[in-house]
Amino acid sequence: MEPDRQHLGICFDQPFLGMAWVSSDGRFGAVNDCLCAILRYPREELLALTWGELACSEEPEESSVFWRNIRSENLEDGPLGLNLLRKNGEVLPVLAAAQRAGPETEAPGCLIISVLDVTRQKRLEEALQESEERYRCISEAVTDYIFTVRVEKGVPVSTIHGPACKAVTGYSAEEFAADSFLWFRMVVEEDRGAVRQHAEEILAGQETRPLEHRIVRKDGAVRWISNTPVLHFDDRGSLLSYDGLIRDITGRKHAEQEREKLIADLQAALAKIKTLSGLLPICASCKRIRDDKGYWNQIESYIHEHSEADFSHSICPDCAKQLYPSVFKK
Repeated sequence: MEPDRQHLGICFDQPFLGMAWVSSDGRFGAVNDCLCAILRYPREELLALTWGELACSEEPEESSVFWRNIRSENLEDGPLGLNLLRKNGEVLPVLAAAQRAGPETEAPGCLIISVLDVTRQKRLEEALQESEERYRCISEAVTDYIFTVRVEKGVPVSTIHGPACKAVTGYSAEEFAADSFLWFRMVVEEDRGAVRQHAEEILAGQETRPLEHRIVRKDGAVRWISNTPVLHFDDRGSLLSYDGLIRDITGRKHAEQEREKLIADLQAALAKIKTLSGLLPICASCKRIRDDKGYWNQIESYIHEHSEADFSHSICPDCAKQLYPSVFKK
């Protein structure tokens, strides 16, 4: 028969905390409604069990430690994380704590065990760990990274570089933290003026466009990067901080340079083709061509200068008969 719950020295009927009176041999003497709901047992069936029968078979040691601490009067360690088995075999993560009932109670010396269902907390922890692991993997995989500059009264006071900075610059976040001027020294000297002006505009609170410039990596390689700033202001409009998205655009820049060279070559070729396709003043007698400066040039010289064509000289049969009649007789 269950003892009177009002005389156990504790508020037994807690709405969100499973509670049980347990004898020294681990048998239940009383359980509250919340514990029945947590473990999904009818009261009569739960009272017929022992604490050991509820312990998860996959982690029996934790339950044994908990029970051994109780029997050795070691009740000051606080709640212990355990896994208990519901009636349907589902594993339930809980926090369990115990206290000894006082001599003034109806059941002096019995144990009052409190059980808190932490399923939701466990799921949140697992989701958080998964999210952190995913973020870590993404941060290590991408070559783009973000740095954050904290600003006070228009002056930068600290800078934090994201973990992917090493993939772009060759320097680690710790190296940037130890040397506040490292970033500016990395900038190619010809681009430092533009970088300095860009920083001044940001610190003045001006919304600026992304800046493209070159840096020298730790290994000496020159890389093109794009720096896209995002500014953060307080309620009074003062700049608190700004983020910079750094993206390696070296491949794109090389492709642009190759394209520009190709366009220039094509334009030059087209210009020559247009010159030869225009109206050419040519002498009706000697066949010389007059250039833009008024000089008369041999036709082969003019065509060679204004095109990629070359000449190999020969003589046609009609001219050969006229010039060398003794050789070419009728």
